[in-house]
Amino acid sequence: MVLAAGMSWVSERPGGQEPAAAETEYVPYALDDTLKEQIRVQAQIEGIEEKVNDLYALVMVESGGSGEDVFQASESLGLKPDSLSRDESIQQGVRYYAQLLNEGSALGADQDCIFQAYNYGKDFLYYAADRGGTYSFEMAQEYAAQKADHARVDYNNPIAVSENGGWRYAYGNMFYVQLIHQALDALDE
Repeated sequence: MVLAAGMSWVSERPGGQEPAAAETEYVPYALDDTLKEQIRVQAQIEGIEEKVNDLYALVMVESGGSGEDVFQASESLGLKPDSLSRDESIQQGVRYYAQLLNEGSALGADQDCIFQAYNYGKDFLYYAADRGGTYSFEMAQEYAAQKADHARVDYNNPIAVSENGGWRYAYGNMFYVQLIHQALDALDE
């Protein structure tokens, strides 16, 4: 069995045109064993080895395991996107997730709030904690709406198409937690 470790939605359309919702399909990626081992080792270093599947899911959603900045972690350091090497990305991505776990726990934020904070930034943990610390899609949507000043962008992901016809706010990804859970489910198969 190939361990699904990333996801993407692609189309057969030429020229890179955005696909219509009905033309969009789910395509799983497989994380290579070397990448999985690098993540597992870094998780041990950070003391979060029990969260290795969470880390795999983050990579699945962030990059599908391709490219250098597999955790898309450069922005958590205030750097421009995709500016970390693979090793630096793994180190920073795992370290940042460990920090979010610690901070989220201290604030009483649940696991899904922590996942969403990986995408939105750690300020989301405080926002969530002020609202009881229990994640809801509505909370994530409200946060993104405020940060984006209600500006929307097209988002032809099947989850978004099903939920609202195919858009998200122009800040982070309000569907991030659903994407993470989809990745975790794929890891369990």
